[in-house]
Amino acid sequence: MDYITINDHIVIHCGTSLGIHSITAQMETLNKALSIQKTLIIDAEELSEIDTAAMQLFLAFKNAAARQNIAIQWRNPSKTLMQVSALLGMQEQLGLSSK
Repeated sequence: MDYITINDHIVIHCGTSLGIHSITAQMETLNKALSIQKTLIIDAEELSEIDTAAMQLFLAFKNAAARQNIAIQWRNPSKTLMQVSALLGMQEQLGLSSK
């Protein structure tokens, strides 16, 4: 997971796999992106593996952004992300609309 700043927003690239094995690094990346205080776009198009720890991290991240009035948008959420979020009942909480 990494991010880049483009004009007035931050694009966070999820990569292909997010999970407990790298949760600390993922949390640090998300917190750094959040600290920039710009609209956040999460690009999850390539994400093919995600576990519940990463889903919980996304939820905590979304809630932290909301407390700071920072908008989060999803760009091309992968089929895997949509399936896992639906299975966990998290689509609405994460702001993911069903396809």
